[in-house]
Amino acid sequence: MKDDQDKVEIAVVGAGPAGSTAAEVAAKKGFEVVLIERKREIGSPVQCGGFLPEVQELRDLLPRAKIPEILAEIPKRHILHRTSVQRIYAPSGKAKEFPVLGRVVDRRGFDRDLAWRAARAGAKVLVETRAHLVGHALRLSGRSSGTIEAKVVIGADGPSSATARGAKMALRQEVG
Repeated sequence: MKDDQDKVEIAVVGAGPAGSTAAEVAAKKGFEVVLIERKREIGSPVQCGGFLPEVQELRDLLPRAKIPEILAEIPKRHILHRTSVQRIYAPSGKAKEFPVLGRVVDRRGFDRDLAWRAARAGAKVLVETRAHLVGHALRLSGRSSGTIEAKVVIGADGPSSATARGAKMALRQEVG
């Protein structure tokens, strides 16, 4: 995508677990999908911890949710540790502990695999490319440039989402 205007059905901004999974699912359903990542290397630098509850824990917490296949079958090469307890520390130093079965995954490798799965399903992956939402179009800059018109834009670009700001959506600053 260089200096022109393309049309796609779905544009996903952000190739973390949420964005890559959304791109894979949409591409598998036959939609024309582009997955846009601002970083040169997907998964690097690591943005957050890699704790994922075991599938049964997810089903217990979210009984009506459809659990993506990749969360049910994380490749063993990405599992660093298995856990049975979580401990949360308050700023005061006080801790609360509770049982939860989970896995700690190598986020760098896991994120890359998820993007690869999206590409294999048919999504076009653009790296080192920034996307700025202007109306119903994404203006691209970086390794890829031009404009993409998408029927649907999925902003999976994190808690400080530029996509949400471009859509004039309020970003919640506090949780609690």
